[in-house]
Amino acid sequence: MARKVIVKDLLKSENCYDREQGTVLYKVLLDSLINRQAVEVDFTGIQTITSAFLNSSFGELLKCRPQIPVVKKLVKVTYIDNFSKKILNKVMTNKVAKLVVDNPCQDCPYTNCIHHP
Repeated sequence: MARKVIVKDLLKSENCYDREQGTVLYKVLLDSLINRQAVEVDFTGIQTITSAFLNSSFGELLKCRPQIPVVKKLVKVTYIDNFSKKILNKVMTNKVAKLVVDNPCQDCPYTNCIHHP
């Protein structure tokens, strides 16, 4: 059964503005992924989501290329507005494109990596 994270409750805010808030969500997501637990991220009641928040939460999950299929399989985003969904897709696409250029991921150099904890 998937773990459900209600962002409004987690952050105690209707707005997802900054990197610090993103880091809070990132840590919850990373914990689920390390344990190979599916997670639903529910944005019900969220009024504003910035790219800084999305980069520091979802973008950070993609520190190396092998994590992409894990994130796609285990993370489900629900009740996000269309504009924010477009930003999230752009964040993920940009992160993946950067990985292809910057990190062939033969040996993961990152600590706390899902594949190399």
